[in-house]
Order: sequence, then structure tokens, then C-alpha cells
Amino acid sequence: MTISDERSCIASALPTKTELPGRPLVSVVIPAYNCGEYLKRAIVSVFEQTYPRTECIVINDGSTDNTAEIAMSCGGNVQLVNQANAGASAARNCGIAAAKGSLIAFLDADDCWHPRKLEKQVSLLERHPEVVLVSTDLKTYKPEYASEADAEICIEASGTDIHEIYTDLLPLFRDPYLGTPSVVVRTDRAREIGGFDTTLPIAEDVDFYFRACAGRSYARLKEPLTIIFQRSGSLTRTLPGYQYNLEVIDKVARSNPEFARVHANEFAKQRLLIYSRWIERSLYAGRGHQARRLLRESRAHGRLDGYRHIALKSFCAWPIAIMRRWVHSAKLPSGRPMRPGS
Repeated sequence: MTISDERSCIASALPTKTELPGRPLVSVVIPAYNCGEYLKRAIVSVFEQTYPRTECIVINDGSTDNTAEIAMSCGGNVQLVNQANAGASAARNCGIAAAKGSLIAFLDADDCWHPRKLEKQVSLLERHPEVVLVSTDLKTYKPEYASEADAEICIEASGTDIHEIYTDLLPLFRDPYLGTPSVVVRTDRAREIGGFDTTLPIAEDVDFYFRACAGRSYARLKEPLTIIFQRSGSLTRTLPGYQYNLEVIDKVARSNPEFARVHANEFAKQRLLIYSRWIERSLYAGRGHQARRLLRESRAHGRLDGYRHIALKSFCAWPIAIMRRWVHSAKLPSGRPMRPGS
């Protein structure tokens, strides 16, 4: 589904303030599925923004917990849109369609922002009308290795905006993982490209960035103004995600054939990088047969460093994985995950 398929979901949205002369209204879109435990923190980080003109749209994506109740209990300028469960991309598209503002900021229900994030991004977009999308750097936490209290650190925002503006897709292609909660995009551009591709269960954000930025200028603020809570079991940390990353690269090549031709070596390099990470995760999981299959597939794009060593290692992957699990279970106190490097 694209935005046009999802306009019916707007009917349940509460009334919002309209665009007035002056600084632009920012529509904050928060897709939420069974995130009642974390949603309030995200909404509060919107309320605490120093930028004064925002609306907060929570898309309840068929949650079965108290997500809707939490959203409504926050009061203020929160709109709740309920839809049947259709995934994060469909929920974001619903938010894009419902947005009243000329700018859209995406925020995931379990993440949050520095209070000056929107202020800095809107200021940049006002100074540079040619820029269609601006992201920030990220601060990432993995709760299995850091407590919630550890995450409540104060990120100092500098007085001067440190940013880069790009007019070519190559920098984005080399480093495409902007983090959707860091992004502010012009509403007309998000609608022009049809929103997020709902056929992609992962890497749909990267695909969105490429389509939004193709032939346009985009920017990055070099400050970690977005806080990401990366939880175990998310799709971005599981093996199937690598396949979708490869599909996105193929889609970029099809949509931008001249760019792909000129930068053929860069496309091969990025594909090999994905294969390398996929193989590494496969070996760690003890899936030697899968690692060897991926090694063979990767040869279509070049040769991975240490190819022979990886091939040999694949035959020992399962017993090594079993031994590692046994050692970890023997060392760890009950109920406590092992910290990296321990």
C-alpha cells in the first residue's frame, strides 16, 4: 500500500491546529505496535522540543496492549489514529497522509530525541530550501548491556550547527543507515515518492531515503540528537535482514541505472560488505552450510577477503557455536546477559 491506499485511516484522527504564517508546522509521526511500555517517553521527548510548532500523530498499528490508552493519556497536542495491524511502513504512510505540517519528523515509539533536535533541523531547512531531507547522528543503546538509567544521559547540543549538505547519492549509498527517528523530510517530497514501500519488511527506511534524495539535496547534522534503543530480536539484528538490504541495493540500481553504471565498483563493494556481515552472523549462529552458500553467491560481485579461511571455518561453525553457548551458560549468573568483551 501507498499513501493513497491509506487515506481512510485519517478519519479517526483528532482535530489539529492548521498551518499559520511564520515558521513551519512539524508533524511528528510515531508508529506504535504494542509499545505501551515505552510510548510515553517518546511522546514526552516531542513535548520537550524547544521548537514551538509541532503536532504529534501516534499511529496505533493494531496494538493489543495499552498503547492507545497511553497515547490518549498524554493529552496535549497528541492525535491518535487507529488502524488494523499492517506494519511500520503502512503506519508511517498513514501518518504522512494525516500530516498537517509542511515538514514530517519520524519517531519510533521506543526511541526519543534531544530537546533541540527539531529546532536545529528546521533551522537548517529554512536556510536551505533546496534540501528535502535532514538527519542527525545517533546515540544507540542496547538495553541488554545498559540499564534504562544508563541511557538517561544528557547529550549536549553545540551552539553552532555542524552539518553537511549533499547533492549526490554516493555519500548516502556509502552510509545509508540514517535511522528513521533522526529524519525530517518535506511533506510534499514524502508524498511525491509514495511514502514507504510496504513490501519490504526491513530496509524500507533506506529505500525511502534513496527515493526521497534522488536528484535532490539532503543534509546531515553532525550531532547525536536522536537516541535509539536497539532491542534484541528486532529485525535489524536477525539473519533475514541481510537479504532485504541486498534487495534495496538492487532496487537503487534499477531506479538509478546511470548512477549504478558510474559507481559499479561501489555497488559491488557494498554488496560484498553485506555478504561479509551476513556470513559472519551465520558462522556465529553455527550455520556453516548457509555461510558456504553465501560465499558462493558473493563471488558474483568479487572476492571476499579471507575467502579460504572463511570456507574452512564454516565446517567448524556448529561445534564452535555449541562450545560458546556452553561456556557462556557456565560463566553467567542466572538471568544476567553477558556484556561485550567479558
